[in-house]
Amino acid sequence: GHMPGDEVLDVLVTADHIETARHPRVDTDATHGSGCALSAAIATRLAHGEPLVDAVGRGVAFMERAVRYHHDVGEGPGAVHHMVALRNEATREATTEAVTGAVRRFERENVRPLVPEVGMNVVGATPYAEATDETAAVEGRITKTLDGVRANRGVRFDASSHVARFLLSAREYHPGLRFAVNCRFDDDVEAALDSLGWPVAEYDRAAEPDDAAGTMDWAARQAFAADADGDGDRPVAVIDRGAVGKEPMTKLVAEAATTLADRVLELNDEAISGPDADH
Repeated sequence: GHMPGDEVLDVLVTADHIETARHPRVDTDATHGSGCALSAAIATRLAHGEPLVDAVGRGVAFMERAVRYHHDVGEGPGAVHHMVALRNEATREATTEAVTGAVRRFERENVRPLVPEVGMNVVGATPYAEATDETAAVEGRITKTLDGVRANRGVRFDASSHVARFLLSAREYHPGLRFAVNCRFDDDVEAALDSLGWPVAEYDRAAEPDDAAGTMDWAARQAFAADADGDGDRPVAVIDRGAVGKEPMTKLVAEAATTLADRVLELNDEAISGPDADH
């Protein structure tokens, strides 16, 4: 990790072969304790009977997260967060309950005007989430009924791909973001967003480069990278005007599920009461 560059190169040399692995560098100097923690993590995996290559790989993955979510303590560089994985796991039930609470509010308050044709989903990430299996969402999404909306099934982990990947990518720039929802986008919603005066970002799918790692990763970068240094207002809504075969969409993000739900209900009320709304 002490070599310069945007990537970290790991080299494992054994009596039989040499293994190499490259990882994106975590942009921080808070690495105090990383060497001791990594060696202890590998030793623990070996003690559980894991093969050496697997033990090293999982130890490095553990250390990546511990460095990314470090502790700023004492003087000088901060220290790695040894308990990050356990604390992340401990929040799964609370994350599920938070998403469920938002969904129940949407059902009760009837956000039908904001439900896209493909359905709405509410996604909640654990505090240190880095993969979709660490996000909770509605299985089968929220869809319209004759007189309102209803979640098709319950809330479970790894139930969303599209919104979850967008949220995870947004967290690369703003780790405090934990909840997201996809809503309809049309003239009424656009007018409502203007009226509410929220910070809004937008991306154009036609501008996505051919070598982009994925649309949601690229979209989040377009929306959040510019203000990642704190100089601007972080968007609370991101507009996707769609493309051929892609429905236009509005994504809302928030640090708390209650805040996200409040914003959805505000947007819903404004969209149905605006002068151009289709009543």
